[in-house]
Amino acid sequence: MPRGRIYRLSPAELDELRRQLKELTEKGWIRPSTSPYGAPVLFVPKKGGPLRMCIDYRGLNAITVKNVEPLPRIADLLDRVQGCRYFTKIDLKSGYHQIAVRPEDQHKTAFQTRYGLYEFVVMPFGLCNAPGTFQHAMNRIFHDYLDKFIVVYLDYILISSRTVEEHAEHLKTVLGLLRQHQYKVNLDKREFGRTKILYLGHEISADGLRPKDAKVASIRDWPRPQTVTEVRSFLGMTGYYRPFVKNYSTIASPLTDLTRLDAPWEWTEECEASFKKLKYALTHYEVLKLPDPDKPFVVTTDASQYGIGAVLAQQEGPKLRPIEYMSKKMSSQKLAKSTYERELNALYRALVHWRHYLLGRFFNVRSDHETLRWIKTQPVLSDALKRWIQVIDMYDYQLDPIKEIVLSLLRQHKYKINSEKCEFGSAKILSLGHEIFADRIRLEDAKVASIRDRPQPRIVIEVGSFLGMCGYYRNFVKNYSTVASPVTDLTRLDTPSKCIDECEAAFKQLKHALTHHEVLMVPDPERPFFVTTDASQYGIGAVLAQQEGKKLRPVKYMSKKMPSKKLAKSTYEKELYALYKALVHWRHYLLGRFFYLRTDHQTLKWIKTHLVLSNALEQWIEVIDQYDFKRDYAKGEYNKVADALSRRADYLGALITEFGLS
Repeated sequence: MPRGRIYRLSPAELDELRRQLKELTEKGWIRPSTSPYGAPVLFVPKKGGPLRMCIDYRGLNAITVKNVEPLPRIADLLDRVQGCRYFTKIDLKSGYHQIAVRPEDQHKTAFQTRYGLYEFVVMPFGLCNAPGTFQHAMNRIFHDYLDKFIVVYLDYILISSRTVEEHAEHLKTVLGLLRQHQYKVNLDKREFGRTKILYLGHEISADGLRPKDAKVASIRDWPRPQTVTEVRSFLGMTGYYRPFVKNYSTIASPLTDLTRLDAPWEWTEECEASFKKLKYALTHYEVLKLPDPDKPFVVTTDASQYGIGAVLAQQEGPKLRPIEYMSKKMSSQKLAKSTYERELNALYRALVHWRHYLLGRFFNVRSDHETLRWIKTQPVLSDALKRWIQVIDMYDYQLDPIKEIVLSLLRQHKYKINSEKCEFGSAKILSLGHEIFADRIRLEDAKVASIRDRPQPRIVIEVGSFLGMCGYYRNFVKNYSTVASPVTDLTRLDTPSKCIDECEAAFKQLKHALTHHEVLMVPDPERPFFVTTDASQYGIGAVLAQQEGKKLRPVKYMSKKMPSKKLAKSTYEKELYALYKALVHWRHYLLGRFFYLRTDHQTLKWIKTHLVLSNALEQWIEVIDQYDFKRDYAKGEYNKVADALSRRADYLGALITEFGLS
């Protein structure tokens, strides 16, 4: 026989207990009891301060035969409002308390208080079967109209219609049924005939689906988690809105790893980047289209060694609009190494995830991997591959590799291609003077040879031609501006065309830098960026990089000559100038996302404390404040690349050849 004990309550809680007992008794919802059962009572604070009385029915729930009436999936409910323009939301007043408990079971609901033993006459909160019982009652009342123009989640009722006239008829039907079954509406929470409405944490309108603004603000202002419990709470909130986030699983991976039982608590840079990126993704979300059953679906899939991703979309006018994003972490390292297996796994997981949309109807699959075409031709397949293919074969789809989409668009607009110069499905390719791989980029060998064999310029026009070629590849040169400075000075109208030793050295050093260049990393939008800056009296330098394994790899180099002698004399001004120029230069990579800033000068920390700032400084600070970054002050020995970029060319004898930041 489940019995609890009376918890000690504070004076404020006792006052609230007396008030609620009186109110519930006057309404006829509870009455004094002599039951052998007795659950304890406790209070939890509501948002804003008021106290909520809770009854601990865990003992009763443990011996209760469970009602398995399911609650509807929220995603299914939201799909049913597609094509509607007018909405009404109805909230039942104290919904659970509008259902009576059978007389022979009322004594089981008894609860103990300082002021005696009471039992419920109506259904209380806290019973394990209460949600299923209430949902069953709603389904029974609205059975003939569910998914036609009404969806119900417990006591939250949503009516949706395409026209005003339809909506008036639908509303009349629903209110009539509620009156017939004697359910009361909470007038304070009802909304009638709206063109957009909040329902189950989403804003619904004819334009599509978006997260509730209050929830977005809550995520935006969420403090950094300090414990595993707080990480789970944050992931619970963001996970509810994961259909709005492209590659959610990959982004959230460092945080989900923290919640594993065998993982020690360590908030790393990857965790911080994941936390910031999730917050950004959910505060800069894309409005999702509600699925239209009369239009064909398009599934786009892709996979990497880190995870798989897919987008379900439909055509709207000339473009595709996303309905939902799906992502999963790569399940094993073995699978991550096999291109065709992970691509097949991506398609398999996408089809299973959206089975309710896709099974039994024709749709298109878009992928940039040919492996999906010839997977069945493999003579030996693992059991997992056979199982995936068996599931995939249940669906009716057409595979459109990305390159075929491009070709079909060219054909549609009557453009002809030069088949002799086309390359399909190459692991590396030459484009616009660069050799491009999946994860890196380097100079085209022919261009390197051209620079290596170029003779020394004799006239200003030849200097300009040489600088034009070198300048095209300046991203590969660690200190381009300072190295090229003597040669660029020759192109000025007021400079005599005389090649001195300094010009000769600059010419040779540029040729050496471009024929011994470093391979740059192709930027990965899923990883955080690192910006390293430094400045000297001669110029400024910066490196844009990303983590690969245990070290940073450069994505781009940037350097500028110091624009004025006055600026070159001020340490804090030139350091701020270096940061300003780097952020403006890489704005397309950095604006709107979190990144790390590394510098060996503390002046950036206290620049805003100056009482008097020049107009230029105020302008730079205003631009810098638009970016979301964490300062990571590196000592000079760890900041050597950016430091070298800012130094004079003839002082670069010790310039390192390896990008050794860690």
